[in-house]
Amino acid sequence: MTEHFEPVFNAAGGCRTDFCIWLGGCLFRVLGQDAGVPCLRRHDLSPPGPVGGGARTPDPIVRRQSPRSLSDLGVRREGKRDRDQNLCKFEANSGLFNEDLRKFWPISAFPQQNHPKSDRLLALHTIESALFVVSLDDTAPAPHTADAIGHLMHGLPLPSTARNPGEAPGAGAVRTHLATVPPTDSPLPVNRWWDKSLQIHVARNGHAGLTFEHSVVDALPPLRLCQYVRQYDTEENQPLASADRAAPARFSELRFCVDARLSDAVGRGSRALKETIQRLDLSALRIGQYGTRHLKSLDISPDAFAQMGFQVAFRKVRGFVPSTHESVMTRAFLHGWTEVLRVENEATQRVVAAFNAMKQQGEPVHRTRAEVAELLRRACAEHAKSAARARAGYGFHRHLLGLLSAARERGDALPEIFTDASFQTFSTITLSTTHPIPTPGVDGCGFGPVSERCIGVGYFLFEEEMTFGVSSWREEGRAPFDPALGDSVRFTQVLEETLRDTQFLLET
Repeated sequence: MTEHFEPVFNAAGGCRTDFCIWLGGCLFRVLGQDAGVPCLRRHDLSPPGPVGGGARTPDPIVRRQSPRSLSDLGVRREGKRDRDQNLCKFEANSGLFNEDLRKFWPISAFPQQNHPKSDRLLALHTIESALFVVSLDDTAPAPHTADAIGHLMHGLPLPSTARNPGEAPGAGAVRTHLATVPPTDSPLPVNRWWDKSLQIHVARNGHAGLTFEHSVVDALPPLRLCQYVRQYDTEENQPLASADRAAPARFSELRFCVDARLSDAVGRGSRALKETIQRLDLSALRIGQYGTRHLKSLDISPDAFAQMGFQVAFRKVRGFVPSTHESVMTRAFLHGWTEVLRVENEATQRVVAAFNAMKQQGEPVHRTRAEVAELLRRACAEHAKSAARARAGYGFHRHLLGLLSAARERGDALPEIFTDASFQTFSTITLSTTHPIPTPGVDGCGFGPVSERCIGVGYFLFEEEMTFGVSSWREEGRAPFDPALGDSVRFTQVLEETLRDTQFLLET
């Protein structure tokens, strides 16, 4: 049995009840336990990022998401404290997927009149109180391709793109449809972006993928989840492995009444997302000839080897030195998360310049190859030392971010270092990379571009192979721009050639 508390709407302070301030504006009592839509303080929840994140999402501070049962008196006391102190402050950030300011979402979702409250409240509570969402798809993209990454992020194509009724359209038909249909037409995507921190998507061929919000977790927990699923995906662990097991749960339909205001908000958000999808260029690369085992036998850091390739490829595709971000785990510390490793330095740029000069010579002489190989080894050794320092807590990027955030929160005048133009250039990431722990059964990952000129790269370095997922924004009107070949595709092509050449240099 579910009881409802009539919400009181306040545009300045979110949605309030007699007891608590909730994002959804309601407190539910289910089976003797208090369950409420999560309450956010200081920031609102932004759209999730695709597999590895990359989206600039503010950190949500969740006060309580039904961790325990509270008495009426306890709930009332906590709710009054939050209400009086107005801890739930909704800032003027626009959620991409509903296009309304988040502080107006409760008003859109809960019109104060002319709606069947029981159906709408129960449906919204079921959706927003869920820990994660599982999407069952009727398409089967080939593993680790640009189509697979796009399908994971963008979801099912519209039924109108199918050639025959009931037929699942192929990737080519979907691309053609996206390129020709105006953004004002039917909303896209389908079956994605439920505004959950974790979403699991299962394709018809049994392959599955995750999208998750980077501001909530780093890559490690989702990868551990993948490892757990793979480990226990055996015949004896199947739900119906034995006759005495209970029958699987059945699906039930959630009835959600949509009025004109909510329908308009969803439509505008969908159209904005569709325009974003059309601008996002995706590519994937798999190198199966060698992996970390072979690179270590050459006495070279596999991660440094890949990062040098990124520097060369970016310079050739975009034409300038990238402000590079590489995530480094600081899990050795109790509250450690990540530190930022800045890849570009003098040693790195000497490698890029020498490599490009060598390529311009055509077939370089042995001496030239040896000189470039030596520069490459020095740069890789320096990169490995920098990574070790960052893991040990000697990075500076998070420290600067903490000082900047503290100054802003206190209302202090920003120190000169933060207002200098060079710091703005330094802080605008144009090559964003992440290297999660290689996990068996995980084919690849993507990482989003975090600025207009950015290229995002998510990569796994396995013992016998390496996989890369690349994304960037299409920049029509900026030279060089080839409408038939986006920058992500060009980047992976140059990267594949660069890694092949650098492997040859190290071996010879």
